[in-house]
Amino acid sequence: MRTLFLTLIIAVVPAVAHAELEVPRFKKGGFLIELQAGAAVPHVDEANLDAQFSKPLASRFYGPIQTAAGVGLRLSYNILGYVSLGADFTATGWNVFNDQRGGAGFLVGLVAFHPMNLFFLKKEERPIGLDFNTHVGLGYGIIGVSGPPALGMDGLIVQWGFAVDYFLNRYFGFEFFAKCNFLRQDKFYFDWDGAHQSPPTSGSAATVNQTSPGGTWWHTGIAIVLRIGD
Repeated sequence: MRTLFLTLIIAVVPAVAHAELEVPRFKKGGFLIELQAGAAVPHVDEANLDAQFSKPLASRFYGPIQTAAGVGLRLSYNILGYVSLGADFTATGWNVFNDQRGGAGFLVGLVAFHPMNLFFLKKEERPIGLDFNTHVGLGYGIIGVSGPPALGMDGLIVQWGFAVDYFLNRYFGFEFFAKCNFLRQDKFYFDWDGAHQSPPTSGSAATVNQTSPGGTWWHTGIAIVLRIGD
């Protein structure tokens, strides 16, 4: 009897658990809210900055820059399980409570492609809560270190990234993500605070570079994904 009872448990419990698992209806689309946390890893083009400015000045900017914790927020709308349109924000900072603090922020509009839907064209719904996407984005980035004087640069960035999502039910899941911000900023500020006063402080205007300083800024980690919709 005991053997029969254990056999029934082994056979029935997984089946019940599988029946209760309710994955998102990916083909219906929906809103996605992602709360991201991880490491932000910079790779500033130091040689390019040295070539455009004096090395002592450039090194005062890129010297304090370091890998730090980063957070992110992504809001997007998924269309029929194939494409998402939205916005992505990333922020990071180091020594935030010290005089020599610094940080960076990036905001882009993006379009993401979800190729897994192609593998389930003949099924009414996807049988598993797994999803994958890759995206490209375009937007604004800012990087700065405190002074005196405060140094920084801002301007255009191009973002590329990918993410793997696993949904525990229709509305909640976890994600592993990685995204890279390609720095295309064309302005370097010798005195950030003075340049952004109204009116700007004399002699603190930004230098407009003929070539972008370049470099990349990676952000990778895990996220909580909230899904709203069918």
